Amino acid sequence: MKIEHDLIAAIYEAPLKPDGWPDVLTSFSEFANAGGATIALFDFNYSEYHLDLVSQNYAATPVFWEEYKKTCQPFDQAAYQAVARNRKREFSTDYGVLGISPDEREDVIPAVPFLRKHHGVDHRVATRLSLHGAWTDMLSLQYKIGRGPTTEREASYLKPYLLHLANALEVQRTFTGLMRRYEAILAALDHFQLGVCLITEKSEIAVKNAEATRILDEFSGIRCGADRKLLVSNEEEARFFSEALERVVSNSAGQAHHETPVFLIKDRLRDVPCVVEMLPLRDAVGEFNKGFRGALMIMIDPARTDSISTKGMELLYEFTEAESAVCSLLTQGFQTNEIADERGVHPETVKSQIKTLFEKTHTKNRVQLVHLAHKVNLPIK
Repeated sequence: MKIEHDLIAAIYEAPLKPDGWPDVLTSFSEFANAGGATIALFDFNYSEYHLDLVSQNYAATPVFWEEYKKTCQPFDQAAYQAVARNRKREFSTDYGVLGISPDEREDVIPAVPFLRKHHGVDHRVATRLSLHGAWTDMLSLQYKIGRGPTTEREASYLKPYLLHLANALEVQRTFTGLMRRYEAILAALDHFQLGVCLITEKSEIAVKNAEATRILDEFSGIRCGADRKLLVSNEEEARFFSEALERVVSNSAGQAHHETPVFLIKDRLRDVPCVVEMLPLRDAVGEFNKGFRGALMIMIDPARTDSISTKGMELLYEFTEAESAVCSLLTQGFQTNEIADERGVHPETVKSQIKTLFEKTHTKNRVQLVHLAHKVNLPIK
């Protein structure tokens, strides 16, 4: 049978787009002439790696699927364990692994009448995917009422795809652990008002914190597309963004030594642009995903100034007391005349102090000053 290259490509794209697994499993079940497909991954050493992936027919009816997990899945554990003990990629029927006849299925296996009633599927088969034993993952296919389980011919042409599913799941397992561990860290960064994203060399977001989500939702200049890719509205800024990411990735590969790019992305609805900084990110030893190359992207909204601390800059650049006060007000969004009124001095005096601040900190404007404040002294709420 002809190899479905689009299906294989979709399988390998799924780990970076976990919400795309239902579509992938739906395509796979259709290719297998089945009515649905599920994947379960069990890791008894690291519970955060556990995965339950389902095709669209189950994802679209979450109430029934949750009910299945409560009432039927515990009984199915014996069948899962039997499949797990088989260190081969071969399909086994539910009645075969339990040692009963096909006619006994409805009376013995609670899932059979449940799945018939709520999902219109009947016969089920399952197979191991990875064979190394470090964790257990398996694919299950469910066939529509009126036909039997997998035929020998179907099993034969499906077998090559099982390796691709195993490989993709290994990547998915890694990214799942990464996201669940790093989300706690990224959530902490929300308190620093830093938007943080881990992005791939193709500009796809692997993981982001809540502040990054807020910025991407609120800024018109940069957003996250449906395929998790970052989209920059302005053509010139989009070109610079792509070039910056390319430079950062080449740094991570040791192919170049570019300066860390810091740039602005304008917003047509706001006066203040978003400050973006990219840092090289690579995992050559496999701590999070061997061979991964991308960037740690930090986004700062200069308009969000309620808790920016300038204490670090005051010490580092030896500000006078007056300069410290002006710097604090400037990073909070005060204009020159407003600072003059607040401090009871002439606007020209404030202009002179601002010029000195920029000279001391090697910045050119308030946005750069806010960015520097974040780098020197993380603003804790």
